[in-house]
Amino acid sequence: MRGLFRLIRRLILLVVALILGLLSPVAYVEVMCRPAGEVVAHTPLVGLDWQRPEGRTLLTYPEWHIVHAYADYAEVIRTGDPHDYGFLSAIGGFWSSTCALSQASGPHGGFPWETKQMVYTIGVSFTAELLAKAAYEETVGRVFSLLRGNTRAPLMICRRPRRQTMRYSSSKPLGTNGISPVTPPRWIPPPPPPCATGNAALPLASNTGPKPPMHA
Repeated sequence: MRGLFRLIRRLILLVVALILGLLSPVAYVEVMCRPAGEVVAHTPLVGLDWQRPEGRTLLTYPEWHIVHAYADYAEVIRTGDPHDYGFLSAIGGFWSSTCALSQASGPHGGFPWETKQMVYTIGVSFTAELLAKAAYEETVGRVFSLLRGNTRAPLMICRRPRRQTMRYSSSKPLGTNGISPVTPPRWIPPPPPPCATGNAALPLASNTGPKPPMHA
């Protein structure tokens, strides 16, 4: 019975250590990356209904860092093995960019708490996911890569077009910019390109095409 309690206590300590480790970048950004500089007064170019704190716009970059990190990962596994990807550098890039942007947000209104919640949440999730991937790919994944040899599965060597055409549909009259001023355009995703594997063509979804426009 004493051995069971000791095991449970060690598991609890391990979980606490993992949580503290995942939260340590958040603590670093909060303490060492405080916004610097005074807020710079300016005249908005858009109406009040279209305005939002500049700090929020500045701090949208970490989201796109994650998007591009997975695009880089997709390119790595298209041409090589998953363990070739720089998991730790991707994690470090997210938090270093968040730190730099937090410091630069001072003249733009600072780092709003609502934006912090979003950035820290996706950052911790991104960190945990890549650490889990790295733990697998650097151990079990390497073993399977060695057992597989140089022969790769057909789906792993499939090439997909990098550019696709984005189509918009709107039932309202178009404005001067080609987009309805009343109703946001409805994004119609292009059909997935075929992926040739021998004599067959397998339709696979692609994440490399354009995405719907984001509205503030």
